[in-house]
Formats: sequence, C-alpha cells, structure tokens
Amino acid sequence: MSALLIRWLTPPGGARQALRMRRFLTGLAGSLLLLLLLLYCVLTGLLGRNTAIFAAALVTGLNLLFFAVFRTGLNLRFADPSLTAYQLVVSSATLFYVAYHAGAARPAFLFAVLTVFLFGVFRLRTRQLLVIALFDILTYAALIVWPLGGQAEAGGAPVDVRLEVLLLMMMTVSLTGFSLLAGQIVALRSNVEARNRELADAVRSLKRRQSELSELQQLVKLGTWSRNIDGGGREEGAFWSDAMFQLYGLTPHQPVPPRQQIRQFVHPQDRERFDRHVDETDRSNTGGEIELRILPRGGGMRWVRVQRHNVTGSDGALQRQYGTMLDISAAKQSERRLTMQHVLTRVLAEATSLGAAMPEILRIVAESQEWVAAACWRITQDGQRLRCVDVWGADDPLLKDFSALQRGRLVALGEDRAGLLLTAWRTQQPNWIEDIVQDAAYGRRDAAAAANLHGAFVLPVVAGGMVLRVLEF
Repeated sequence: MSALLIRWLTPPGGARQALRMRRFLTGLAGSLLLLLLLLYCVLTGLLGRNTAIFAAALVTGLNLLFFAVFRTGLNLRFADPSLTAYQLVVSSATLFYVAYHAGAARPAFLFAVLTVFLFGVFRLRTRQLLVIALFDILTYAALIVWPLGGQAEAGGAPVDVRLEVLLLMMMTVSLTGFSLLAGQIVALRSNVEARNRELADAVRSLKRRQSELSELQQLVKLGTWSRNIDGGGREEGAFWSDAMFQLYGLTPHQPVPPRQQIRQFVHPQDRERFDRHVDETDRSNTGGEIELRILPRGGGMRWVRVQRHNVTGSDGALQRQYGTMLDISAAKQSERRLTMQHVLTRVLAEATSLGAAMPEILRIVAESQEWVAAACWRITQDGQRLRCVDVWGADDPLLKDFSALQRGRLVALGEDRAGLLLTAWRTQQPNWIEDIVQDAAYGRRDAAAAANLHGAFVLPVVAGGMVLRVLEF
C-alpha cells in the first residue's frame, strides 16, 4: 500500500519534478497549521463561522489545484516550474481575506503573511520578491483604508488606525528588507552551487584520471607505493596501487602487507641483497634502486626494479618513503637470451666438437634461464637407450644426490611409458612438465622431491632429421 501511495505521489518529469512535489507536500504542513488557527479563532469567537468555512474551503481548493498541476506536470510549462511566486500570492491573498474579518486576531494572520513570504526568500530573485512585497503592502493598506471609507469595524472589532499604520510600516520595512536580503542569499546559494559543481567535476575528473592511471600502470606493469614513518622510525601507514598488488599476485584493495611479509615474496637467493638494500635506503636521505626477483602468490617468478625515495624532516629523520616497482621480466629475458646466444656462439666456435662444448652449453643455458640443474642425453651405440653423458648443477647441496643419480643413467627407448625424455625423443619437439614430482612416468621423482625440483624442460637437438642430443633442464 505504501509503495502504491509513493508511486501515485511521484509525478512524471524526473528527479527535479519529484523534488518539487516533495517541497509542495512539505508546505502542506503550513496549510494544516492555518486550518488549526482558523478553528481556534472560531471556537474563541475571534472569527465568524462562515468566514472560517470559506477560508478553509479556499485553502483546501488551492492546495488541491496546485497538487493537480504538479502531479500532471503542467507546471513544467511555466518559466519557474516550482510555482513559488504563484503560491506566495494566493497564500497571502487568502491570509489577507481572513485578516480582514479577524478583528483583534488580525496581527496573527499578518504574522502568517510574513512567514509565508520568508519561504520565497530562499527561492525567488530580489525583483520577484519586491513585486510580491508591493502586492502585500498595497493589499494591507487597502484593508486599513476600506473600513475608514464607510465601515467602522473589521470582524466586529474597532479598528485602531494608529496601530494598523504602525503594523503597515513594520510590514513595509520587513518585506523590503527580506526582499533585499534575498539577493545576497540567492547570490550566495548560486556561488555555493557553482562551487559544488566545480568540486563535483573535479572529483569526477580525479576519479577518471585515477582510473586511467591505474589502467596505465597495469598495462606497463608499474606499481607505485608509499609509507609514512613516525618519530620513532615505525611504519604508520602504507599505500599500494592496484598494479602493485597484481605484481605480487595479490587482490587489490586489501591491507598492504607488512615489510616482513613482503620479504617472503623475494626470491631466496635475493633476500640478503634485499635486506641490505632496505637497511641502506632507510639510512639514506635520497633512497636507492635495486633489481631482484620476486615470487608472486600463485606461482611464477618476476624480475622487478624497485626505486625508493626518502623524505626527511628538518631534523634529518626519515618521515616518508615512496617509490615504484617495475616488472622488467621481459627485458631481463631478452637480455639473457642475447647474452646466451652470444656466449653459445663463442663456445661453439672455440670447441673442437659438440660433445666437448656440451658441459659449457649446459651451464650457460641453465644459468641464463635460471634453471638449477641440467643434463645432456645421447643415444648409445646400440641405438636402444639414452645415456646421461653430461650433468650440471647449481651450487646447492640438495642437488648433489640428484646429479649423482643422473650421471650415467640409462633410459630404454622401447619403454612403453611416455616419459619426459622419450616423448621429446620420439616427437623431436620440446617438452615441458609443470611438476615432475607428480608425474608417474618420471623415474626420478623421489630424488627430485628431495632436491625440491618441480618444473622441467626438455629440448631435443635435431640435425638432418635425427636427434643428436636431448638437453634436460
């Protein structure tokens, strides 16, 4: 029922028309107070019953008329769709009619005229208010002059001409003053509305620029960050851009991880450099720069370049740090690839044979692509098996047992299971596996798990349609 009532009271014409209807309905409270005042005057004998009934009917009829105009949208055809001036005129005319018959209660209704006029101060221009004020002053003057022209009483009470003239003077001063004051109020409101529009435009522009900046940062994989430092050197607050969260594989708009947790994202081989860099930049007045590897949540690895800038106070104490983090993985990959190609070309040019160059080739390829273990397999003389002829491993104690297991190992070419090596040999295509520990066809799972090895890549060396070697990383 309430929803139907709200829909029925909502006029067509959009939000502004709905606002005009709400203002009109709010103004009905004043009409209800006037009806109560009329009832009181009738009960106390200050106003005749017929006058009160006619005034009540007039008030009710005018409100119904204005409601119909707002509900149907006819007010939109007027220069001022709020119809404020028309409502003020008819309200004042009704009050003056009652005041003419109210006798001793006339000042109460004259005060109501002033109250009604005040509502226009916040809506109308100075010129409009002066016209309405002139109408009210002339109408009241006519009420004073009319009894003097042949009627000795108004509403059954003697007319005190001196008091009426004094009230007329007060009304003239009040209405004129309110009208002139309206100019300042309207100008102030216009300035406030203009400033609000400017602020709204600025906020929309700022949000648009922030969105564009965020999209650009994500496009170029550049994250920005900042943090404040209190007087004791403790971190007070931190900010990360969306791209910063994505570089770490985190969901944006969550609390920024503390520094100790950020350290866990750094590659274990780079954490010592990271700690040293943080200590040095915290003591520096300018900041610093470092390139390191991070391990985002969800897997993978990224090379990033981190730049830090420090802001110190007058006492030289660190107050704020801000900086950027740029994903340079692609550049690092290209750099490593070019370096690897150059070094491999030199090694092959200087080697007497492919076999002689193979140990150095394993090391160069593995280090440039950040593999931790590598092996070279070739077919045996009987053509039935693959033998591991060269092994390389990073300087890690965990790799010793795995490398020892690899060296000299034989894999029969006729095995039914399609292992990593055999698949690359048979298809003459590179082969990749995400986790050898989970692969049932990989015969060295236990040793790989003990060495904390997971991802593996196999590359066949093909010439003349024949596989000469299989390189395993």
